[in-house]
Amino acid sequence: VVMRLNNRDIDDAADLRNAIGLLRVDQKAVVDIVRNGKSRRIEARITAPQRVSLSGSHLDTRLGGLTLGEIDPRHPLYGRVEGVMISAVESGSPAENSGLQPGDVITSINRRPVTDMQDFNRLIASVHDDILINIRRGNSAFFLLIR
Repeated sequence: VVMRLNNRDIDDAADLRNAIGLLRVDQKAVVDIVRNGKSRRIEARITAPQRVSLSGSHLDTRLGGLTLGEIDPRHPLYGRVEGVMISAVESGSPAENSGLQPGDVITSINRRPVTDMQDFNRLIASVHDDILINIRRGNSAFFLLIR
């Protein structure tokens, strides 16, 4: 649990996000946390965000035409859900034919949670049959089976 950032009390996740957003690149941050009932102080340096994107066809041919990345800070679900965001879908591609759309957020694969690109890569690599994807689209959530 984050208690303080640079000697500023943190009340909730929104407060933490705002406090971090006010820090400059290369600025030092001192974070006071409580983990397993013990207080700790962590020092970190703020770095520029690194955008990672990945082509679906490199992972599985059924995901051809799909470009994935971390959830964009401007996306309505940013900070509300964990997963990876579909940033682009090529017209006529296997991904489009499966019903995937730009802006969709993938939150699980075969009922295993996806929190980031690393999880997505690991889970897709372990799939040998159909891919069951949990999608968040706007205020809706649904499963999509890709064969």
